[in-house]
Amino acid sequence: MNAFTDKLQKDLMNSILQQEIIQHLEAETTKSGWTISHKSIESRECQIYKASCDNYHHDIAIKVYRKGFSLSIDQYTAMENSADILNQPNSKYRVPQCYGYLTHQKIYMMEWINAPTLQYRLLRFCYHNKKQQNDMARAFIWLKKYHLRHGELKRKSVDIDWYLKDLQNYIQKLDPDRQLQKDDIFIKGLAAIKSKATLFNNFSVPFAAPHNDFTPSNILMDDNITTGIDLHDAPLKPICNELALQLSYLSTGYINMLTKRHMKKPPQEWEILNTVLNAYDYPTDSQQRNFFLYVFLYQLLRRWLVVFERNKSRRTPVLDIWSLQNKKKVVDGVSQVLINIPEANNDTKD
Repeated sequence: MNAFTDKLQKDLMNSILQQEIIQHLEAETTKSGWTISHKSIESRECQIYKASCDNYHHDIAIKVYRKGFSLSIDQYTAMENSADILNQPNSKYRVPQCYGYLTHQKIYMMEWINAPTLQYRLLRFCYHNKKQQNDMARAFIWLKKYHLRHGELKRKSVDIDWYLKDLQNYIQKLDPDRQLQKDDIFIKGLAAIKSKATLFNNFSVPFAAPHNDFTPSNILMDDNITTGIDLHDAPLKPICNELALQLSYLSTGYINMLTKRHMKKPPQEWEILNTVLNAYDYPTDSQQRNFFLYVFLYQLLRRWLVVFERNKSRRTPVLDIWSLQNKKKVVDGVSQVLINIPEANNDTKD
């Protein structure tokens, strides 16, 4: 019994389970000689091991959920169905190929993607604006193709009250002692969410079945292919929810993405905003853009609450403090843009 087997037994997998996984892969691929590597990726909910075979054309990731986290068959099915649609020959926008799951052991298997995350690439090319813009655009092109996997986008009236209710739930959960609610800029942002909701009553926007965790760490890309991972099957939602979530990460987690200097200009001239909307081909009329900014502010406030609560345990204090300062600047600027929207815009519903 080698050190790796000892580690697996102490962690999540023992030798009997390893053999069950190998037998499953042999049946799925019709290839023998699979081995499970000691190389793994750690996350809060799971560990990912790599299975390799000299006679097979790529490695396979073994995603093993930790105690307290459950494998979602719906999540696996969403990835499997998406692979059937997106992974056409020569496609540059893909999801991992699926190789089955073991329900009772809380394990599923998928193609191992040898590519860095968007998060890594943006940090690596922090002084190469054109490369960053190109990578961000590729991420949103991938999202558009993912949203279109079931056909054209649906148009529905948005439930505008949901955004404030969801924020209030986050506040109650993450800031029960009301520390953040005393911050002037947070108050300003929350006030804009409350006061400008009436602009979008019965407002019609594009909906799609979402990725539901569209973040820089869940997009993998090499020089040619972009792959989305960690899909979550979910009901139809406004597409701008996902665009604005990713933008909230991009605009506050990296240097010089959206600064006070940028926000002295109107939103139509914000480079990163235009990169996102143009890459996705988002509707460009003023009311759709205003609604996008409304959802962007909602996502910024929600992320602010999450990072603020996380910072209490000082897991990553320096990074979090820097991120919080960026969030304050962007929340301040976006709030002011929304506050300045004239109420007359309420006349336009679509």
